[in-house]
Amino acid sequence: MLTNAIKYSLKPGEVKVRLLQAERRALVCVANRGAPLGPDQLERLFDRFYRVDTSRSSESGGSGLGLAIAKSIVEAHGGRIWAETDQGEIRFWVELPLA
Repeated sequence: MLTNAIKYSLKPGEVKVRLLQAERRALVCVANRGAPLGPDQLERLFDRFYRVDTSRSSESGGSGLGLAIAKSIVEAHGGRIWAETDQGEIRFWVELPLA
């Protein structure tokens, strides 16, 4: 998520990282400003091989597996991962149970 935020931020840009605790869960948020995403794009971000920019190839823009792998890892640890957007900012959230 952090690498994607840096890579796809508007330049010059800023990437924000927050760590929060809510009851017995840890929340990590990575936020940046980037190209606007529609609801359908936001919903598919964690699908295998999905790329927002369909003109990208694996040589120029990755395989489209990173967020799908992140989702699998987070869910295997009993957590959840999601993305949201508001006024040009996209936020990726990871929620994990605390031991």
